[in-house]
Amino acid sequence: HDSLESQLGKVIVYSDIALITGSGKKDMPPEQTAMGNFMVDACMFIAKQRARELSKPAPDISIFTWGSIRKSLPAGNITLNNIFELMPFENEMVVLKLTGSETKQLLNQLAKRYDPIGGALITKGEVNQLSIHGNLLDENKTYNVLASDYLSFGGDNLTVLKNASERYFCGVKVRDAIIQYLESLQAKGETLKPDYEQRIKN
Repeated sequence: HDSLESQLGKVIVYSDIALITGSGKKDMPPEQTAMGNFMVDACMFIAKQRARELSKPAPDISIFTWGSIRKSLPAGNITLNNIFELMPFENEMVVLKLTGSETKQLLNQLAKRYDPIGGALITKGEVNQLSIHGNLLDENKTYNVLASDYLSFGGDNLTVLKNASERYFCGVKVRDAIIQYLESLQAKGETLKPDYEQRIKN
């Protein structure tokens, strides 16, 4: 018990602010915006590393849902226990290949719920102002979308993900990806800094 308590109490990074979770809404507080951005960006960072190791296509977009984020993170020292509370599930990261029209459907659904997205910007809701890495979404192209295995099989009503023509498992749990990302910041002597970018602007 003492050994486990010691491991869970290990500080893995220092956070400049508290990151909070909650239900998606248009005027969410900055700390919630920062939480969503942190989740998708951390997973994207590790998933791209895994894609190189596996010789697989890197994800273009990373998605999450607020229902999957179970705990806020405090300002100051972030411990291993904080991350287990944040992500108590054993979900694994999966990269799915979607058509442009399927990607558009997915992003529009996420936009209505103000769920976290990385690698994309939605500026006018369903008026086709969907950009991916600065380029307008092309329905004639295909895109690689990073999600948890739970979401990839239609969880949280994201049924479009079940239609993916191809998919591969990254071999890393979402929780472990978050831990690895934070440990990489700590190793570089960096803190967890908030990213307040509003990626869904309806």
